[in-house]
Order: sequence, then C-alpha cells, then structure tokens
Amino acid sequence: MRYHVVSALIRRCFHSTFKDKGRVSELVVFPFSFLIIWGFFLASGMVDREIAGQLMLINLIWSVSGTFQTQANLSMMFDLWSREFPTILRQGVKTFELVSAQLIFSTAIGLLNLAIFIFFVLYGFGGTPEEVSTFITLFPLYYISSIGLAMLFGGFVMYLGRTYAFISWTGLQILIMISSPFAPISTLPAWLVKIVLLSPFTYIFEYVRSPAPEIYLNGLIASVIYFMLGVLSSLTFYNLRRAKQGLMEV
Repeated sequence: MRYHVVSALIRRCFHSTFKDKGRVSELVVFPFSFLIIWGFFLASGMVDREIAGQLMLINLIWSVSGTFQTQANLSMMFDLWSREFPTILRQGVKTFELVSAQLIFSTAIGLLNLAIFIFFVLYGFGGTPEEVSTFITLFPLYYISSIGLAMLFGGFVMYLGRTYAFISWTGLQILIMISSPFAPISTLPAWLVKIVLLSPFTYIFEYVRSPAPEIYLNGLIASVIYFMLGVLSSLTFYNLRRAKQGLMEV
C-alpha cells in the first residue's frame, strides 16, 4: 500500500464531503438530533436515572456506529454515482488503497462525533464519568463491528452495482434493530435469542445494561468475526466483479 496515495485519497474524501452542503448537514443534523433528544431525556428526570442513562448510551453508540459505517460507504457511493470510480482506478489507484482511505476518513469523522458526545454528555446533560467510561470501554467493539460492516456492505454493493446502494445505509440499522437495543435478551423468546446473539451489537447493549467481563469478551469475539467477514467480503466481491464484469462498469 502506498501511503502517499492513501493520504491524498483521505484529503479528497474530506474535500468532497465538506464542499457538499447535503453531506455536511447530514453529518451535523442526525448525530446532534440523537444527542439532543437523548441528552434532554437523561436530564429531564422523566424515568429512573439509571434507565435513562442506559438508553442514552445505547442511542449514542447507535449514532456513532452509524457514522463509522455509513460515511465510509457513502464515500464509495458518491464515487459510483458520480462515475468517478473508474477514473480513479485508471489513474493507478488500487482498490485496497481507496477502501483504506474511506475507512480512515469515516474513522476521523466518527471520533469527532464521539468527542463531541462525551463533552456534551458530561457538561451539558449531567452525565456521569461512569457512563462516559462505559461509552469509551465499548469503543473497540462498536468501532471494529462498524468498520467490518462497512467493508461487508461495500463488497456487496461493488459486486451488485450502484442500484443496490441502499444496502449500505439500511444494513446496519436492521442489524442493530434485531440486537434487542431496548430490552434485555432474557425477556425474548428462546428462538429469537439465537438470532440476536449473531449480532455483535447484542453484546454491546447487554454490557450497557449489565457490565460483565464475559459479555465484553463475547462481544469482542463477535466484532472481530464481523471485521474478518468484512475483509473477506471486500476482497472476494471486488475480485469477482473485476473477473466477471469489470470494475469500470460498476
């Protein structure tokens, strides 16, 4: 991998994103709406303080995870929609370099969101250091999972074509929704538990409700599995597309 190429691609991601008013508004509106809604819910005293804190953490993790995943995939989608992807490849850029730059870009944006959330939770809505500590402790799990999913969905879209771009912004939401974000898995039917345990976010949300080393370890294992699946998806589908249909026709 040529680091100067990746660096140039990262700068390109930032430039193309922040000159697009629609993407900038998306970066601001959705995360801040999550923060404001659940921050005021925490500060309002409407429900038990512990439950309110858990709900806030779950929703902020949901938001930050979405930023990590969707920003990487949206960078790829805009290249496909604008038909700049073939041009980039013709200039000698390798697909691995392009994907790496998109992941680094989305990581930087996600970390910025994370820092803003932590600041406002502590100083704006009366959050506790313990809640922030949980937010940070779980970071490796939801970060690894989100990046893995970005590569997984990116591989699918690259193989199927730009008309299937909806996969990149619905896939994570579906996975989180089946992860029992708002109820302990002990309340679910046995057959459904077997399904929700396939998602790494199930362990993340369970840890928020009942921190335990074994839950964290299981979540870390699940996150790494999804990351490996993402790498495999990217490599496999990119290569299949190149061999069968050609990347220039995506």
